[in-house]
Amino acid sequence: MTAYLLFLAFLSWHMGGMAAKRPEAIGALSWLFCALHLATLVVAWIYIAAAPAISSGLVGLCLGLAAWRLQNSGTRGVASGANLGQ
Repeated sequence: MTAYLLFLAFLSWHMGGMAAKRPEAIGALSWLFCALHLATLVVAWIYIAAAPAISSGLVGLCLGLAAWRLQNSGTRGVASGANLGQ
């Protein structure tokens, strides 16, 4: 479980850098990644221990916030481009 969570942390970091450069490249992947962490929270809470469940929940919450901000910034960028006639 620890190696899995470390891999997810690295992948989150990499996707964050990619989203900063090209937000359209992430798309729905950010929401799926958030859901994956929340599923990890449930599995860890039932079968493993509270500590990994809590950390997965916190990471899932942060990923959800990031996905929401990414979605809103992408919508604003499209709307402002349409208003400028681009």
